[in-house]
Amino acid sequence: MKIVMRLPLLAGLCLLFLQSCSQPASLLSEIKQRGVLKAGILDASPPCRLPVAPPQGLDIDLATAWAGKLGVEVRFIRYQNIRALLQAVQNADIDLAASPLSITASRQDQLRFAPAYDRVRQQLIYKHGQHRPRNLKQLQYHRILVVADSSQNERLQQLQATWPDLHWQQQKNIRITTLLQAVQQQSIDYTLLTSRQFRHASLFIPGPGVAFSLPGHETQAWAIRRSDDNSLYNALSTFFHEVKSNGLLAQLKERYNGFQQQLNDVDKFVFQRHIRTRLPGFASWFKQAAEESGRSWTLLAAIGYQESHWNPKAVSPTGVRGLMMLTRDTAREMKVSNRLDAKASILGGTRYLDVIEHKIPARITEPDRLWLALAGYNVGFGHLEDARILTQKNAGNPDKWVDVKKFLPRLNRKKWYSDTRHGYADGRAAVRYVDNIRAYKNILEWIEAREQNKNTALCQSLEITALFGQNASNTATESVP
Repeated sequence: MKIVMRLPLLAGLCLLFLQSCSQPASLLSEIKQRGVLKAGILDASPPCRLPVAPPQGLDIDLATAWAGKLGVEVRFIRYQNIRALLQAVQNADIDLAASPLSITASRQDQLRFAPAYDRVRQQLIYKHGQHRPRNLKQLQYHRILVVADSSQNERLQQLQATWPDLHWQQQKNIRITTLLQAVQQQSIDYTLLTSRQFRHASLFIPGPGVAFSLPGHETQAWAIRRSDDNSLYNALSTFFHEVKSNGLLAQLKERYNGFQQQLNDVDKFVFQRHIRTRLPGFASWFKQAAEESGRSWTLLAAIGYQESHWNPKAVSPTGVRGLMMLTRDTAREMKVSNRLDAKASILGGTRYLDVIEHKIPARITEPDRLWLALAGYNVGFGHLEDARILTQKNAGNPDKWVDVKKFLPRLNRKKWYSDTRHGYADGRAAVRYVDNIRAYKNILEWIEAREQNKNTALCQSLEITALFGQNASNTATESVP
């Protein structure tokens, strides 16, 4: 009797087992079984850029970190326009769009968005010195160009219901720096960009400015295809909760955004003029120092510019002098007999940066290690340690620049420096020093990339990506038109 009663139960279990075997694997399981996360990114790079540069930026680092948590590699697939990227998500050609996409009503009808991680404003961009419009009414009958299929285009479509004489054009496969150049050269009157896009690209193209911001904010996120399967969305939700809680998102935002508004247009114009007129006389020595130290020559050149504007005869009221502005004691320690000798100053300053960085605890990794060393180069290693101790005492991370840069300025105030070992220091200047060098370095790299492409017919524009930072490791890329 007992055996007869168990037969239906056994049959039911077998049926459930067969049904489970016939069900498709979840989206997340597919990625893990494949061993590769396919992440689409928006990159309107000119087709002549060969070999294609590795992808860089906040979203690249985030996607690489998420792939690491999943235990898979990440392959970045480039799309030259927004429509192609969004279609690739819908067609399941890629697992997600890992570029910052504004969450709009029309996009939500087609895609599912991961948790938002940024807020931006739509800003009207004009050329400084030209008529500055104050409202939408003043935009009627003007030449406006935006990226095709962008959130800016959607916003303008909404506004046209109120302002029927508002007209604009769309352009596919166009870079943000190209739009700014068009404004600067007055090929167009205005463009519309997110605050994030303008902050990135305006570092390279001085002249355009923000006329006004449209009301309200937009949230930005990654996108995945719509599905009844929640596995991918749930994994993304967990990941973004973690990176917000553990500080990784804040660190990456500082890494890629924290220095971009330090320079004004005058600073940028003067710097680019000095690149043409002064840098050629010293570039070979910066490159020699880079070879000997294993550092980037653009970094060393950026330090030299921040120190002296590439003036080998510079002298400060405090007695530091030369292109790298060495003190007498530092020059003696670095075996620089003549501080006004530009080559000796560059090589000596590079060796001194190495000395400072070797004092940084080995556990601190790049790029924080370099930024802390630069602060120590400027303010002195002892004062840097005072700032790191203040950071730790106040629940910050003394190994992360994003936290230490908040406490360095407190060395200017007696309330704080009176309790430190080394006393007063101009910590505010040290923060500006590091951030300026980061900005100058990025501009130099942008110009270097432009020069490499200047003889190629398809690369006559001054285009360069608005993404920064160190190359993501463990990645592969493909390009899709």
